[in-house]
Amino acid sequence: MTIWEYLDRASARRAARPFDARLFANVIGVAIVVGFLGAMIALFVIPVKTANKELLSYMLGQLSGFLGGVVAYHYASTAAQQQGSNSLSKMTDAVREIARSVPNADTDDAASKAADRVADAAVDTADQIRGG
Repeated sequence: MTIWEYLDRASARRAARPFDARLFANVIGVAIVVGFLGAMIALFVIPVKTANKELLSYMLGQLSGFLGGVVAYHYASTAAQQQGSNSLSKMTDAVREIARSVPNADTDDAASKAADRVADAAVDTADQIRGG
């Protein structure tokens, strides 16, 4: 097998695997956290020359901003998902309540009224989710 055949097979295997954006974000986040902690530990262990203090201060400021972004990404996205889940469950409960409130949906008139109430509840819930 030549190197080109090996690379072609490796490329085919890579193309068959789906790209996992969440895994990529986690790896980058771990790298930033480890880099920040390593820089902070090195700051206390390794003596810094006077000429490099400003540069080091600047770089630690950048790393701390990246660290804040990592924390915000992981915790804010989790909070947003939880809020969306809560809103969805509220809408589901509203639809169930409307369905129970129509005792005899045998006639077309009762079914159309129930459908209108479900649509109105969905629009109201969508407006609440958007914050309006």
